[in-house]
Amino acid sequence: MRDSFGQGQAGKELDEVQYGDQCVIVQSGRAAYLTVVTTGIEPEGFRARLRGLASDLHVKYERLLRDYSGDSSTLPNLQPRLMRLVAETAFMRQAGPKPMTRAQRVILAGGSLMGLLLLAMGCFYLRFTIALLPVAFPSSTPTVTRTPTATATASPTPTHTSTLTPTPTRTPSPTPTPTVTSTPTNTPTPTATFTPSVTPTPVEAEASGHVWVFREPSEDSPKFAILVRDTPVTMLETKGVWIHVEWYDTLPWLFGWQRGWVPARWVSVLLVMTPTP
Repeated sequence: MRDSFGQGQAGKELDEVQYGDQCVIVQSGRAAYLTVVTTGIEPEGFRARLRGLASDLHVKYERLLRDYSGDSSTLPNLQPRLMRLVAETAFMRQAGPKPMTRAQRVILAGGSLMGLLLLAMGCFYLRFTIALLPVAFPSSTPTVTRTPTATATASPTPTHTSTLTPTPTRTPSPTPTPTVTSTPTNTPTPTATFTPSVTPTPVEAEASGHVWVFREPSEDSPKFAILVRDTPVTMLETKGVWIHVEWYDTLPWLFGWQRGWVPARWVSVLLVMTPTP
């Protein structure tokens, strides 16, 4: 690469090779090159992660990489770091937005065309209605209205009417009768007794492979993280073939202690302890 693409000069090094539907991305470094073969659209921010990984490897292992002479036993074990990059990239691609299918694009185009057609029909109907308003609702013709003439009316003659005042009548009120009320009897209330329960003791283990972590003990529940192989975990409880684990994650979006469910076949127990009452 140095002989063919500028011998390490800035801006002249090879950084990408297209081969059919695959793309080979090259990230250069002082002592080593990091290459990745991808298919399809790469996730957003993927090249920045490549640059960060290459810089981190050079900071920690630059002397070993610079002195490499063909003997792979002199190199550090970089496989876990590379597998973690692959797992994180798969998680980023699944969490990112997916491109629309051909059927979705056709439906979207048809919906837009139908909306434009309805808008044009609405405008035509509105103009047609406004043009017919004078015909459907003609203006009213004023008519002559006669003014009424006042007629004299004789005033009524007052008449005398006698008014009788009613005399109130007293109504006797019934005398209340005393009743006997029984005294309530005290009933003893039972007291609940505390029964101790058995609490399982957490078990230390580690992940035996790269595995998805689920929110609930079911493959239908959402996935939210990837447990990398050889990651120390704590087994909290079990349900059938599922294990509730806790681990410390260093991913930027899942930094800190995390909990989730994984299949039991992906967990190796380091120390077995019996439950303590």
